[in-house]
Amino acid sequence: MHLQLRPATAADIPNIVTIGLSAFHTNPIHERVFPRDLPASDAFWASTFADEIDDPNAHFLIVEDVTSTTTPSQQPIFVGFAKWNLVSADSHPPPPPGTHIWPADAALADHFFGTLVERHTAIMGARRHWYLELIGTQVAYHGQGAGAMMVGWGVERADADGDGVEAYLDSTPAGRRLYEKLGLTSPSRRI
Repeated sequence: MHLQLRPATAADIPNIVTIGLSAFHTNPIHERVFPRDLPASDAFWASTFADEIDDPNAHFLIVEDVTSTTTPSQQPIFVGFAKWNLVSADSHPPPPPGTHIWPADAALADHFFGTLVERHTAIMGARRHWYLELIGTQVAYHGQGAGAMMVGWGVERADADGDGVEAYLDSTPAGRRLYEKLGLTSPSRRI
């Protein structure tokens, strides 16, 4: 197996939506706000990603298994995606969408995602930093290095940006294992 990291394009949005809904399906909050059997969940994510894919501060990444193709016309297996944002005093963390947009349980969504934005802002303030907003991989590829590649991409950008530029993320309980494995859970590391 050979995994390859590349920037995402608008053509990747359907795969990103599929992986995103699948990656978080065991998270109870995600399931209440974005039920997998509700077409509005797919539509929400497709619309959100289409609105953000060309934002110069948003960096969508794709990991593919390029050994899965046997002919030049075959597409590699879509393994996972990540969305990193470059946040500065001018851009701030993106606010959650308004109540009218959520596919289901708008009150829970407003509270949960609003709290994430408030915490992010309280911790990072107006300091320039890289923010890992989303990451997901196919279950069959868990533990194969795709997540580490996508997390590493953002950490490398923060390191290359100069002294003091940090990276930030929020983690689900399931995702925490990846960040611990990479040594990124220490409060002093602030990622």
